Amino acid sequence: MSKKKLSISEVSNLLGYENHVLRYYEKEFELNIPRNEVNHRYYTDVEIKLLKQIKKLQEQGYSNKQIKLILKSPDLIKDSKNETCATVMINETNNSSSLNSESNDIINNIEKETIILGELKEEIINLIKKQFDKDKDIIMSENAKLKLKLKEKSYEIVRLKEIINDLENKKILFFKRKKK
Repeated sequence: MSKKKLSISEVSNLLGYENHVLRYYEKEFELNIPRNEVNHRYYTDVEIKLLKQIKKLQEQGYSNKQIKLILKSPDLIKDSKNETCATVMINETNNSSSLNSESNDIINNIEKETIILGELKEEIINLIKKQFDKDKDIIMSENAKLKLKLKEKSYEIVRLKEIINDLENKKILFFKRKKK
């Protein structure tokens, strides 16, 4: 890896993100972006690699919350290809008649990681469902408030129209009396 330091604009062009997005990601994903003596951000290969990983995870459909979890626990997360390979490796190894203790340990570790991955996947799905339900409840509540406000305004409009009609009627009656 080179020790080259790139500015935020250069990284923006390299990754296809706007500058403000890179600053947002710095806060969102709690990235430790180094700064020079005049407090300008600069990016090395390490930060660029991390931003590329974030971009790849986003392209795979992960939410920012999921990406944060993955960044904090990279050893627990394996991409689906590795999971499939691990499953195939377990099956092939189980079919082999000569297993030594080292390969058993490897298999056990892979099985544990697969179980952890499955549990993590379920937890993420449950969190997404809970957040969806909360968002739905909030939207329904806001919708009900807006409907109530609309109804109040409708009644207020009707009341104001009645007042205007009453005033116009009084005005007409006043002018009719004057003519006599």
